[in-house]
Amino acid sequence: MDTHDDQAKAGRVSTGDAGLDRVLGGGFMRGSVAIFQGTPGAGKTTLANQMAFANARSGGRTVYITLLSESHGRMTSALTPMRFFDHGDIGETIHYISGYSVLMEEGARALLQLMAAEARSHRADLVVLDGLFVLADAGLSESEYRKFVNDLALQAELMGCTVLLLTNSRRASDSPEYTMVDGWIELGREDGAHRSSRHVEVHKLRGSGFIPGRHRLRISTGGVEVFPRLESYLGHQPRLPAGHARVPTGLAKVDTLFGGGLPANSNTLLWGASGTGKTTFGLHFLAASSPQEPGLLFTFYESPDECLRIAPLRGIDLPARVEEGSVEIAWHPPIEHDIDELGHALLARVRERGVRRLVIDGLDAFEKVTLDPPRLGRFLTALTYELRNMGCTSIFISEVPDIFGHEALTMAGNRSSIAQNILLLRYAQDGARLRRTFAVLKVRESDFDPCAHAFHITSEGVALEGPADPRSPDTAGAGQDPAGD
Repeated sequence: MDTHDDQAKAGRVSTGDAGLDRVLGGGFMRGSVAIFQGTPGAGKTTLANQMAFANARSGGRTVYITLLSESHGRMTSALTPMRFFDHGDIGETIHYISGYSVLMEEGARALLQLMAAEARSHRADLVVLDGLFVLADAGLSESEYRKFVNDLALQAELMGCTVLLLTNSRRASDSPEYTMVDGWIELGREDGAHRSSRHVEVHKLRGSGFIPGRHRLRISTGGVEVFPRLESYLGHQPRLPAGHARVPTGLAKVDTLFGGGLPANSNTLLWGASGTGKTTFGLHFLAASSPQEPGLLFTFYESPDECLRIAPLRGIDLPARVEEGSVEIAWHPPIEHDIDELGHALLARVRERGVRRLVIDGLDAFEKVTLDPPRLGRFLTALTYELRNMGCTSIFISEVPDIFGHEALTMAGNRSSIAQNILLLRYAQDGARLRRTFAVLKVRESDFDPCAHAFHITSEGVALEGPADPRSPDTAGAGQDPAGD
């Protein structure tokens, strides 16, 4: 069954974007009337055209009536760089018509007649009216405005058309255009001191469930893309794979500390100060990937070239794993990203590649890019639940500010709550010499060696040694050490 049949069966009209369709519960109900409301430049016209071209791809036909002064040629020229745009659809399955002169010269009733006639003539199942706010310029009274919207809704139902109304108006929420239509979707933008963020919010969708609240929206050559807040739909019903299997870390001596490796489908927080070897441990884990057990390095700091250059110096054959396709490196420099975009990008790569070993190098990068810090804990919970649901064993690398690690353990915040396992790397100072130590603080439903162990990083990789006091001698007697039970 093709896409159009699937949508017809579901009684939905796609927006052309999977993320927005998810927010809308699958798309707009067929035969409904919906308003796209937002300030100029919010993306209303782009989204409506995206829907028209998506409708054409699924076998539908669209009439696009504009009440704006912008010519159709100028509008389609602006759409040309968009990947959804296909000039061959214009005049065949998408028809652009100006209704401005009809409205101004003959009135709102004539505009309704024009819409009905054009929809019948072109056998359209989607009608767009771009510029609803122009009705106010035509001198319609409030009662006339209400009658227009009511008649339009009845006409849409009789014709079996889905109708989209685009407006810049910020009228009260009890205005007739909002109370009488089936759907009301607002496109907006928040401007900060140095960056702005677009969002979409569904205020109303009659006859359908939807995901409430604001969701990240991006406009690019890919068109309008929406990234639903992860915690709004993921992690509510965990489907965690059962079993007690272990996933080797790539370091045999480390595996002996917790029964053969990390518990399968678990999340591990690998925690330590700068330079303690966190990335080296993560690369060992990835180097144990295979075509049957693919790995992914989702990194924010070291570029792919840096990772591939550094790994062999630590005795880690990562280049070979990348060359054979067992490991992929996805680099996202922590600059102007959005937390939901990053989350969706990560889950998409895990899903598409069937990733079983994941290392996220820079958990703190999620904190740096979020515009709403209080939701970070909910975001990470949803993200980690979904990774486990997909059968992925993950290592989250996180840096602590305190080099010697005594006070940092109380600063975990959102981090420790998402981890079934916690591994700690830290320094101890012995005179002029710094020692690195490794300790297992927590393993989900499993016994583990509670002792800290000294280790060295050599050209052959991580060399784990015997138990060692993780405290510096001058502080060892200062109080109870958090890592030593």
